[in-house]
Amino acid sequence: MTLDILIATYGNQGIIRVSQMTLPPIPGVRYIVSWQIPRGEVPGQIPDSLKRKDIDIYSHFSTGVSRNRNFALSKATADYCLISDDDLIYTEESIRHLFDIFKDNPSVDIFAFKAECQMERNMPSYSFDLRHPPRFYWPLEFEIAFNLESIRRHKVRFNELFGRNAPILQSGEIAVFLHQAFKRNMTGRYFPLSLCSHPNPTTMEHMALNEGVIMAHGASIALIHPVTWFPRIIVNAYRRSRHLDTSFPQMLKLMLKGCIYRYRHISSDGSERR
Repeated sequence: MTLDILIATYGNQGIIRVSQMTLPPIPGVRYIVSWQIPRGEVPGQIPDSLKRKDIDIYSHFSTGVSRNRNFALSKATADYCLISDDDLIYTEESIRHLFDIFKDNPSVDIFAFKAECQMERNMPSYSFDLRHPPRFYWPLEFEIAFNLESIRRHKVRFNELFGRNAPILQSGEIAVFLHQAFKRNMTGRYFPLSLCSHPNPTTMEHMALNEGVIMAHGASIALIHPVTWFPRIIVNAYRRSRHLDTSFPQMLKLMLKGCIYRYRHISSDGSERR
């Protein structure tokens, strides 16, 4: 059994962050670094600490974290893949536990775990079906792993209209990825394994008032809840405005703009309209 850990990074500062990660060498594990180069930037030198046989670095000129993740996914060859960012801390023990879970759950296509981070979230201590999660649970991108053959067979990929540096919607890519997978009858399960630690604020934390993040939240709700999206938008806009101490009408307006964007540009299964 093999595992590819797909690390998405951006720019010369990003590759330096990757070099500062804890990436334990483990038999059967390969680290794939998708190094996205901004247009106009000259790629720097690859740090010596990343010149290892179990680390493959691929540079490419493009924009958008979802496009970056899709590029990393295109380079994967292992039995399983784990989504990763460039500022995580792994331990050998936690990665080895992944293999045990993969081995014990051959019918599961998508796996969710938990990362230790600053943000307060509802992270249950029990396992559950990801298609029917408990209230207030949502995963972060780097808490997700999957069976590579299943993902490719069902043609699931990241929607490049969502995520950092997308044209409009600046978050929501993992929610749409999972929605797309489950619409195509893939299976998913959460396991209460502490996978890694994330010492820095997430996009949800440091960009909570960004218009693109708010619109992405509205677009995700409209996509995942096509029947009940309108009352959900109102409730979510109210809760977010209270939590962030900002204007409810403005929050509602932006989330509704996200809904309109979804219906214009995104199909019901989470893929881009052609």
